[in-house]
Amino acid sequence: MTRHLTLERARGRWPEILSRFGIDRAFLRNRHGPCPICGGKDRFRFDDQNGSGSYFCNQCGASKGDGAGIRLLMRFRDWDFQTAVTEVDRLIGTDYVPPPRVRRAPPPTPPWESLQRQWDESL
Repeated sequence: MTRHLTLERARGRWPEILSRFGIDRAFLRNRHGPCPICGGKDRFRFDDQNGSGSYFCNQCGASKGDGAGIRLLMRFRDWDFQTAVTEVDRLIGTDYVPPPRVRRAPPPTPPWESLQRQWDESL
């Protein structure tokens, strides 16, 4: 199973996945608190941007974008990448592929911009 497919299947499911591997749900909220990796009192925040599992710790650093959840799991369980992907695949399965993201059409050009463009071209 390729990395890309595992991360796509895990998108939006990182709180569930991470809690199943032992990270208490109290850590998996968008509030400052102790880090599940290094401890501390108020240094960690799990913001899960775009369902990627992203987080920030003042001690451990930030992990943003695709792969952030798998990196958190790797650090928490002290796993290499292949072990983490294999375990996530075992947990969530390998046959689910989320629907493609719907891209929104750009907003229509306001009429005044079109009129301004016509006026500029006529001069």
